[in-house]
Amino acid sequence: MAMNFEPCAAACSAAILDYISEDEALFVAFSATLALKEIDDDSPMKKYIESKRDVHELVQRLGSATGKALRKSKRMEDIDLRKRYPCLNKLTAIGILPSTLDTESNREAMKPSDEELERWTKLEQIAREIGTWMELKDLRPSSGKLVKCVTKDGMTDFIIAR
Repeated sequence: MAMNFEPCAAACSAAILDYISEDEALFVAFSATLALKEIDDDSPMKKYIESKRDVHELVQRLGSATGKALRKSKRMEDIDLRKRYPCLNKLTAIGILPSTLDTESNREAMKPSDEELERWTKLEQIAREIGTWMELKDLRPSSGKLVKCVTKDGMTDFIIAR
């Protein structure tokens, strides 16, 4: 894992160095709720789901290496990473897991009914939630958390999945 994670952590750290101020930084990665479920080996969605599970792993691993995790990792590897990349001490890494995003391309591809659209998450709702996390740091989930977007009747709740 370290062989794959360390270059990714270094790249993330390098990319955010210019954006981290004296305050804390927020890293948000997108995945999918579908990746939380078991999938058959012969599923046509297998590769897609595996790639989304990789995003889960990145967020959880990066989250545990930061100084903002609920339980800050005491693994020597993570302590060394925080020493080499001090910006990790100010970083909160969160994964957003929508079911279906209400986008033009999804509407064209899936041709949803009005009832189905009521369960699709609007980009504006996610943007508003991320904006809240940026402004009100105390309302952020702990670093490394995966947050499901549960949309019903056009309203979205953000619920910690893991």
